[in-house]
Amino acid sequence: MAEQLAACARQLFEGVSGSGEQRAANTWIMQFQRRDEAWQAALQLLETPVHDPLTHQTLVGPELVAMQILRLKTQHEWTRISVQQQQVVRQLLEMTCVADGGLLPVSCRIACVTLADIVVKSCKTWTGWKSDVQRLVDAGIAAQRQQKGAAVLAEVLGAIPLQILASERMWPAEEMHEILTIFQAEGEEVLTAPVVILVHRADERSSALRCLEGWIVGSVPTHETFGLTAAHLYTRGLIDVLFNVVISDNEEQAQLAAGIIADSFVNTVSAPVSESMVNAVLHSGRRLVESMPVFQSEVRSPTGEIMTKEQQTTACRGISRIACSLAMNHAPTLLWNHVVDTQASLRCSTSEQQSSLSMAFLELLLACSSYDDIDVVQPTLEIWFFFLEDNSSQSEASWQLLDTPGKKHVVSVFSRLVNALIERCKYPQWFVDKQQLVSDDPEIEAISDLRREIADTMLSLFSKWPGGPGKPTGDYASCVKGMCQMLSDSKDVALIDALLFLLSYMVELFDAISSDSESEDDPESFQDPESGGIDVLLGALDRALNLPMHPLVINGVAR
Repeated sequence: MAEQLAACARQLFEGVSGSGEQRAANTWIMQFQRRDEAWQAALQLLETPVHDPLTHQTLVGPELVAMQILRLKTQHEWTRISVQQQQVVRQLLEMTCVADGGLLPVSCRIACVTLADIVVKSCKTWTGWKSDVQRLVDAGIAAQRQQKGAAVLAEVLGAIPLQILASERMWPAEEMHEILTIFQAEGEEVLTAPVVILVHRADERSSALRCLEGWIVGSVPTHETFGLTAAHLYTRGLIDVLFNVVISDNEEQAQLAAGIIADSFVNTVSAPVSESMVNAVLHSGRRLVESMPVFQSEVRSPTGEIMTKEQQTTACRGISRIACSLAMNHAPTLLWNHVVDTQASLRCSTSEQQSSLSMAFLELLLACSSYDDIDVVQPTLEIWFFFLEDNSSQSEASWQLLDTPGKKHVVSVFSRLVNALIERCKYPQWFVDKQQLVSDDPEIEAISDLRREIADTMLSLFSKWPGGPGKPTGDYASCVKGMCQMLSDSKDVALIDALLFLLSYMVELFDAISSDSESEDDPESFQDPESGGIDVLLGALDRALNLPMHPLVINGVAR
């Protein structure tokens, strides 16, 4: 049957597209893969691959079809075959993964996922799975083989959490917990292969990153504590390695590394912060602050080469994602002057050093909010939206965590933040020149969506804006006055349009009923709307005739 399977696979890959022969070959394969004979035929094609008679290279079609059949059979029929058959499948997969001139890359990936599936399904009976799979690292003597073995091991281990998730319905709750406990205990050793690859084999870096991504906490959503956290990464020295990848010339790997770091800090369970996690947070906070030069006009990667604008933007997106994850999950460690009551905090920073880190971290968030890329700006808006809330969650960034000098400094940060967000609301000049109000251009639609998020963020900030000496919080009148002054002074249509759009949102601040800053229970916080800002807004509209005549401006005034 192996010969017929190979022939049909070749017809499927090499035949005339859409021909009757190709359709017939596909139908035969679909029916054959359900039969018991498919096991042996697939194994035979993998053990003795079909080669091109001229080039002597392995043919893609037969190998890939055989591997896909093996994957399908393993998913649905693994528990129905004998122990001897299971052992044959395991050994063949291990051997072909690391053999010289072995599987094609795409087939190797499928083989690794299949092995991971087998490990998960057999972890109670295949007690030696770890040592058997570990042998992949030691396969052969030549360095090339060893590095290939490490890459294969990373692919196998990285696929385990996903296979646990896929097999979750197989087990009752107690057994699922037992399975997770078994694999959680291997978490530290899972890091070994990625460390080897990231340090010694840059060309295989993607496999190491995929492995780490698969194991980061949250990989099994129904069991939030399963997986590796930033504390694990920090202990093994991987935080710095991953940060270097974030600021590298490989955009795909940079995004992957940033996601790994950011997700490793996500904290969904209420529990005391461990000493190792405090260390990881503080160290990552410093690394983020040290990355501030990436936001400058000319940046060099860790290799010393000048980064392109695209590479720079990718790095800034990664930095923003990591910074926001830290701000949302570990703000007390970063911003609170007393940090956490652990020996780690005492060793890692004095009060002055912590205050300096807090201020520098806020400056980093400001740099993210000021960058001219929506994907860098947008994640920071949620941080600023809740920053002045009195009832922020214990883990989120809040100005209540800051000491007195920090609170004074944050007012300066807010002033610059408002100017930066106004800039981000501006439409590009090419759109302004078209004299249009709307456009289906993706860039314009993206800016329109961002403008609404920025308006909500500024509305939240203004409603609780820190007042001056002797004044209550919620000094929104002075904020609106500042925007109106900018409106009067500007001749830039894009800026005027942005200001008018934002001011239309700010009218809500002067509604005595709905304003967040006004309360019937606190008469002192109540401000007469007429005394603060409505007259300012009306005054700005009185000067509307002095504004440039442009559809965007006219529409903004009307709104």
